Amino acid sequence: KYFAQTTHSSWVVNLHKCKDISGKRVRHFIPSKSMEEIYQWASKYLPHVYAVNEPSVIQVQTKEGVQLTTYRDLIQDTVVHFQAKLLSIKCYTIGNVTYQYETMRLPKMVATIAESSSHKIKLQLWGRQARWFSELHANINRVWKFMFLQVNYDAVTDEYILNTTPMSNKALLDDKSPEAIKINRKCNDYGIELQNVKQVLSISVQSVVNLSAAIKLLRLQNSNGKYRNISFKTKLKYETLSKQMVNFTYMGCSLCSKLLPQDNNGVYEQCTQCVRQEKAFVPATITRCYRPITIILTDGQQDIAVTALNETITKLFLTIPANSLTKYVHPESNITFAEVVADACLQVVKSYNTMKFRINCSVNQDDNGFIISRTYVLQDIISY
Repeated sequence: KYFAQTTHSSWVVNLHKCKDISGKRVRHFIPSKSMEEIYQWASKYLPHVYAVNEPSVIQVQTKEGVQLTTYRDLIQDTVVHFQAKLLSIKCYTIGNVTYQYETMRLPKMVATIAESSSHKIKLQLWGRQARWFSELHANINRVWKFMFLQVNYDAVTDEYILNTTPMSNKALLDDKSPEAIKINRKCNDYGIELQNVKQVLSISVQSVVNLSAAIKLLRLQNSNGKYRNISFKTKLKYETLSKQMVNFTYMGCSLCSKLLPQDNNGVYEQCTQCVRQEKAFVPATITRCYRPITIILTDGQQDIAVTALNETITKLFLTIPANSLTKYVHPESNITFAEVVADACLQVVKSYNTMKFRINCSVNQDDNGFIISRTYVLQDIISY
C-alpha cells in the first residue's frame, strides 16, 4: 500500500491464498481481536484487496518516483527527499523513551530541521539511522540532504513530522553550494529590522522583529510567585544567588517544556500535549525547566519588557539547561553550574552590552480594531 514505510514495529503474516481473511483458516495466525481490527481497517481503506477478479488501480510510489520536496508540498503517507538546515538534535535517554530494535533498545532521537525561517519540522531517527546522531550533532547549523523520508501528519499539533525509513540516507551539502546558500539565506532572513524600542512599542500588527538593545533588568520568579529583580544596581553576590537558582525552575515535559501538574500523591502527570494513544507512542519524561522570566531591554531612550521561555533562557544562560544546575562543572571541581548561571545573570546586566534579539510581537484587538494590549516574547538571541 505505502512505499518504504515499514517501521521497527511492522510485522507480516502470510495468509497464503485466502480469499476471506476473516475465515477460520487464519485464526491460529492472528488473535481474533487483531483480525477484526485489520478486517475493518482494510475494508474501509483497501476495498480493492477484496476485489479478487478486478485489477488493482491503486497508485503506489516507486523508488524512482521519489522526488525532492519542499515543506509546502509535503503529503501525508508519502516518501520524499528533503533538503534543510539542521538546527538541533536531541537524544532522549531518560526513563522509558526507548524502543526495541532487533536485539537492542535504542533511545528516541529527534532532530529539528528547517528549509526557511518560517518552516521548522521534526525529523525522527529510527532503527539503524540512529547511527547518524554523532555525525549530525557535529554538523549542526549545516545544510543536509535527507533521502527516503516518510511523511506523517499530526492532527493534534497540526504539523508534519518526517521519519527515517530502512532505506533512508543522508548527505552533507557544501556550504558554498547554491542549494546550501539559498537555504541558509532563507533561514537567516527572519524578522523586521527596527532601529529602536519606540518602533517596537508602536507595532500595530502581529509580527517578528529584530532589535539591538541592552539588558537592563532580569526579573526571576520562584515557585511561590515572588520575584527577584537583578539589575546593575544589584549588590547581591553570585554565591547567594546560586543557592536560589533551583527555585526559579519547575518540572516540565522533556519534549515541550510544558508545566506538569501533580496528583494527590505528588506524582507528576503525563503531558496531555505529547501523549498519544497509538501503540508506537514513545512516552515523554519529565525534566527541570527554567520558569519564564521578564527581561527589560533598553536602547538608552526607552525600555520594553519581554518574556523569555525555557529554550531562550537556556541560550541566555550559556546554554546550561536547568536540570544541570545542581551538577558540578567538573568531577574534581567544587563549582556548580548554578554558580556559573548566577554569575552570568549578574554579568549580563552589569556589562550593559548591546545584543541583538528576535522578538515575537502579538497584538490583541477588540471587535472595532482598537488595540487592547501588546505582548512581547523573546524568540531568539541572534548575537551577544
